[in-house]
Amino acid sequence: MVIRLLGLTFLLMGTGGFALAGSPDREVVPFNIVWDVGFGNDVYVTGNHPDVGNWQPTGAIRLRWTSGNMWTGDIAIQKGTALEYKFIARNGASNQYCNNANVTWESHPNRTNAIPPAPPPPVAGKTLYYFSSWPTASVIFTSGADTNFYSLTLTPIGPGRTPGELLHRADGVGVRGASIQFVMTDGNGNYDRAPYTNGVGSMGRDYLTALDDFLLQDGHLFNYWPAASVSAPRVETRYVDSSFPPISGRTVRIILPRGYDSHPWKRYPVIYFQDGQNLTNGANPGGTGAWNADVTSLIETSQGRMRETIIVGVDNYPERRRWEYNPPGDTYPGENPGRADAYISFVVHNVRPTIDYHYRTLNDRRNTLIGGSSMGGICSVYAGLDTNVFGGILAMSPAFTRATNYLAAMASKPKQPMRVYMDTGTDEGQIGTPPGGYYWDDPWTGYRRFQQIGYVPNLDLMMRIGCGHGHNEAAWRARLPTAFRFLLPVADDPNLLAHESHPPVIRNLERNGTDFAVTHDARAHQRYELDVAPEPNGPWTTISTTAPLTAAWSYPVSTGTVVDATAALRIRAIPAP
Repeated sequence: MVIRLLGLTFLLMGTGGFALAGSPDREVVPFNIVWDVGFGNDVYVTGNHPDVGNWQPTGAIRLRWTSGNMWTGDIAIQKGTALEYKFIARNGASNQYCNNANVTWESHPNRTNAIPPAPPPPVAGKTLYYFSSWPTASVIFTSGADTNFYSLTLTPIGPGRTPGELLHRADGVGVRGASIQFVMTDGNGNYDRAPYTNGVGSMGRDYLTALDDFLLQDGHLFNYWPAASVSAPRVETRYVDSSFPPISGRTVRIILPRGYDSHPWKRYPVIYFQDGQNLTNGANPGGTGAWNADVTSLIETSQGRMRETIIVGVDNYPERRRWEYNPPGDTYPGENPGRADAYISFVVHNVRPTIDYHYRTLNDRRNTLIGGSSMGGICSVYAGLDTNVFGGILAMSPAFTRATNYLAAMASKPKQPMRVYMDTGTDEGQIGTPPGGYYWDDPWTGYRRFQQIGYVPNLDLMMRIGCGHGHNEAAWRARLPTAFRFLLPVADDPNLLAHESHPPVIRNLERNGTDFAVTHDARAHQRYELDVAPEPNGPWTTISTTAPLTAAWSYPVSTGTVVDATAALRIRAIPAP
């Protein structure tokens, strides 16, 4: 039974009474309007959903101008949304962007669009496991669009890791597919809060995750059964020689995630960063600090918002970075012509094999990413669009103003299967402002180029603005959590706890003699084996294996033929590689 917390009043109600199920999957929706808004203004879409800014002009999605004053663009909207929206015009100056009064609303009444829903989830609500010495444990939570808080008592289901500890479990918590904000309590005034401040809830220390099946252990969330004691992240350094002159060998810094030493069965995605010296906490003393990628990744993984990831920082040579990072065909004023082609070859063919050899990596394209800021950002864009290696690019304040030829050429690049995160700050410089700081306008041009070749906001493209942010590590550090959540969402990992909590079920079985069609549960990034046996208890033989799907949940149909028309069938989940 769920207790709804209304001040000092406790209202008893069932789990189905406070929130509707919502799939996190999205539908691509086209938006178009002919509107002459005048030079220096742009058209956006905003509306009643976070995917279009919740009616806040600063959260709206910008469209791109085409001839005839046609503003156009695709936007991915959460499935099942009863969307209300308007087109708005905004002044495009950097010093106006974060002003919500900078807006002209179209006179048309609210437009509407009913986004088709996804299928219902296989089970209602989330499943939470909790290791605690408390004899009684409750979760206080809010989830989905409902802003009320509720309390649900967990059930002890067995012993914990040590004498006196218990393993607790609760089902039907919150909204499956949505985020959940929560704390744990023993009912006697004691609380278990997140060990890291994330700006959510009381003291900024409520847990916040989109995981559907998870374990809370020692302040960390897991979607698998971890070791009883989980190793902390650690940093190693290696020297990697270069076989691609004029690029020289250099030091690389490797941040290994929590649990790397505790879970030898596990393999990890990898993101490669330029300017490796500025990657970790404590670097760049006396300046604007470092990216703090080590601290940020620990917080985000521990709270179930980012995949456990190996982060590799490739050091720069300060006197060379401007031409090493610039695409061929562009020249930074006063520097040698750009040789990002040679630099990326060094990363792909020297650094990457070194990392793959020494560490447990997932080295397919989906699990290989690259990132950087300023010149490192434009280098990342080049690496993503001009190779077939990277499945995600992180480009903070990309220095397109130093790569104008490449910026123009982007319009003819083929779309690659990858996610793109870009951002810039409002204090990085408008065109015409000294000292040549065009880091506001040109990133927006790059964003339009990505839209033009088929990338869709909220699906595989994100553009974020730092209000009051300059062109420095402090600003990039502040925006890094959002980038990690978008490029490395924890939902990209198969949820191993879900295999145990809610094994896949055959929803429908149709037979026609020895031919059959099986409809079963499927979750994202998991494979399923269909087994057959002469008797319900086996012995079982695998007759087919499904490819992993990307939808949060779905109900695919598997067909085949068996020797015996009365044979038993079952479905089993196995993690995708």
